[in-house]
Amino acid sequence: DYINFSQSIFSPVVFFIVLLFGIVLAGTMLSILWQGRLEHVRALDVEKSALIRLASHQLGSPIATIRWWLDLLKEQIVCKPGGPCDQIDEAVERMGHILHDLQEVSNMESDKLNYRAKRMSFKSVVKRAVSQVEAKRRRRKQRIQLKLKAAPMMHVDPNLVSGVLRELLDNALDFSPHGSTITIESERKGKYIVVRVSDHGCGIPKRDIDHIFEKFSRASNANTFKPAGSGLGLYVARGIIEHAGGRIQVASEEGKGSTFSFTLPL
Repeated sequence: DYINFSQSIFSPVVFFIVLLFGIVLAGTMLSILWQGRLEHVRALDVEKSALIRLASHQLGSPIATIRWWLDLLKEQIVCKPGGPCDQIDEAVERMGHILHDLQEVSNMESDKLNYRAKRMSFKSVVKRAVSQVEAKRRRRKQRIQLKLKAAPMMHVDPNLVSGVLRELLDNALDFSPHGSTITIESERKGKYIVVRVSDHGCGIPKRDIDHIFEKFSRASNANTFKPAGSGLGLYVARGIIEHAGGRIQVASEEGKGSTFSFTLPL
């Protein structure tokens, strides 16, 4: 009687039902835990975005005040090249650059990135970016070489795309030795224009390349050459290019240099 009873309890059908119930229960528990984790991550993202918006809002007024007093100071005294005035000016410029990146990050994450395309020559966009880094180029005695095989009339946002080029040029100037040459190339491939910014600087370690466009990410050797950096510039550049319908990537070898390239639809 005991054997018959035990066989009826532990029949294959009952065992299968119990096993299936256990799998469903475990899956439900994992789903609940995963949903809780996702909610926690979303809450952190919201808090980070709010912090970025607050920081960008609060930094704007002090930077404007410092710039105003610096201009007034330059009118009152003679500032020597490389002296305190130039150092303050450079620091304010760096703070303004960080503020701009914070604002762009906030706009991207809240889907408020305003890409205003205008029909214009791409060459004018390149020249605009080059002029924005002219002061740094002269200080470092570097050269920017243009090899524009394609500079057609196209619909492009001059402010945002020249901002991307300026970010790439800024990095190329900072991470390349004094007196070196940075090259900007462009060519047409099908329905896209391909733009490359190449340098002969320190390069990016191989282990860092896959993460270089992530938010707050910097190469492991970046502090050696440029201690002051937010890790936001390339993240913003990727967001702008992808919003415009293109792609951005990098090819680099540590100790030999880097080539950042991006595409834009014609």
